[in-house]
Amino acid sequence: MTSNRTYPASDPWLDRRRRLLALILAIPLISLTACDKDNDDDDDSADVEPAAFDMDADTDRDGTLDGSEAEDAIEADAPGLVLLVNVDDDNADGETDEIPKSISDEENDLVPVVIQPEALAQAAAGSQIRLTLDGDVGSFRVYWDDTPLIGSTGDDVKAEITVDNVDGTEPQLSIEGVEFHGSATLTATLVSPDGEDLGEDVLALSTSPMMLYSNLDPAEMLWVANINMSNQLMRDGIEDAIGAENMTEYSVGSYGWDVWIQDEFEFTYQQTPGGPMRMVLDSIRNRGLDDLAEDEMLGPDFGWLERGETMQGNSLDAFGNLDCSPPLDGYPLGRIYYGGTEAGMSPYQVDAALREFLDEQAVQAPLEIDTTWLAVGHVDEFMAFIPDSTSDKGFRLLWADYVSAVEILEGLDPNMSLSRFADDHGYATVGEILEDGVIEYNEDLVTDHLDPLKAQLMDEFGLVEDDFLIVPGLYENVYGGYALSLIPGMVNLAVWNDTLLIADPFFREWNGADEEDANGNYQLDDGEDLNGDGMLNTYNDPFVQFMEDTMPEQLELVFLDNWNDYHLMMGEVHCGTNIVRTPVSDPYWWEVE
Repeated sequence: MTSNRTYPASDPWLDRRRRLLALILAIPLISLTACDKDNDDDDDSADVEPAAFDMDADTDRDGTLDGSEAEDAIEADAPGLVLLVNVDDDNADGETDEIPKSISDEENDLVPVVIQPEALAQAAAGSQIRLTLDGDVGSFRVYWDDTPLIGSTGDDVKAEITVDNVDGTEPQLSIEGVEFHGSATLTATLVSPDGEDLGEDVLALSTSPMMLYSNLDPAEMLWVANINMSNQLMRDGIEDAIGAENMTEYSVGSYGWDVWIQDEFEFTYQQTPGGPMRMVLDSIRNRGLDDLAEDEMLGPDFGWLERGETMQGNSLDAFGNLDCSPPLDGYPLGRIYYGGTEAGMSPYQVDAALREFLDEQAVQAPLEIDTTWLAVGHVDEFMAFIPDSTSDKGFRLLWADYVSAVEILEGLDPNMSLSRFADDHGYATVGEILEDGVIEYNEDLVTDHLDPLKAQLMDEFGLVEDDFLIVPGLYENVYGGYALSLIPGMVNLAVWNDTLLIADPFFREWNGADEEDANGNYQLDDGEDLNGDGMLNTYNDPFVQFMEDTMPEQLELVFLDNWNDYHLMMGEVHCGTNIVRTPVSDPYWWEVE
């Protein structure tokens, strides 16, 4: 990412003012004797107006600190000076830069503030400058000559300090953000040797909130585990769909054989006028992938943060359970949503510290929805936003639907064999599914959970019935009542621009010709790809056909074999991939608050 968040060491406008000030101070004051009518000796020396105490920053957010009237006119009004939270690693020392330290030459996230020297030049020897922070003091750090003086200084949080020995030179001030979505005012006051306030100026400060991407934001890079031959077919399908240059594969053996990269962290970003910062929000899940983000992503202009208090958390703290809608009416940056419930004697929720942090970001107005009826409990198991140019909103919401799944099953031969489901789910034929109480179980899920959730989303997100697109699917009853996808969850997909990466449902007959390889992947014999689509199917799959018939025409559907390493392990394509996207720059967060 190219950054333009630095400012020139020399400002031509300021240099001109300094030369003019030097010229004025070099000319002796001349007493101008007027020819008064009374011929008296009155002293008519011209009075010199003292220079106003003036503190300037780029508060008009045009990328230049010029001390202009435009900056002065709004410097005390929110958002004022907008700062990044300095959580990247510009000097590549392996630590985020908001940790107090000496400022490195590579640092580009501190923003300069100028106290103009004119008033200081006129101050008596022994004058002081008092700096005061009011508001979210701990969200900022103010440096004086590269020394952190107030705000979050590292050892503690200081709201006020007085600097001695003002000698008329220009102080070198700079500020960095330390915590997200903070606001404060910085007041600088010139104090005489006897304690009299000679002048002051006030500067409003704000730090950007952390924001989540939506599936409609442009995709830049997809991350996925490399499990050697075990998930080779899935990786091959992704590569064919989006290109090898857009994939990053991590060695699963280096990270505890943990394939659930979506659960470990969420890609996020922050906005400032000088440019965005891409970031990763690391979960408190802390399993095999715990170090991946710090190892592979933290660096110059790519930040890292973690919020939460409970080490390892629970299933809801994994980030397949954290997502963001596209722009909605009243929420042009979308809305965050996650699963959990506070109902009942023992609330089952996302970590309290993370929930509080998300609420504090405000601009994406987080919403909690009940996912505790699911075995894993993640929002990506039954809903996903996808782009749709034919919609007036620009998107549709995919919604898991058992009715369409039952209609498909009832239209098939009940004796149709299901090669993948026989051993792994215990259903050898279509008829066995229809006769085993699966349908009644799904009916109850809709009545008790899915219908109320749909009503909640329609109310909170301003959706109407036409905004939903159904995706056929069935859940099975596991662990004494909790729901888990019986048919690979096609709604649990990854959105790569206009390409949908979807779990292959494998709801088709096996003619006896296909054989599993040593890794459990089904292989076709030569000439056996009867549909000509390069997929592992010898007969047309009715669930695949349903998707091809109903999804928006602009979208390319790519079905991936994630059966062994993901579906049977209680996850699907979205769970096993993660996508870096392009930060939103229109609108800015301070324009919509």
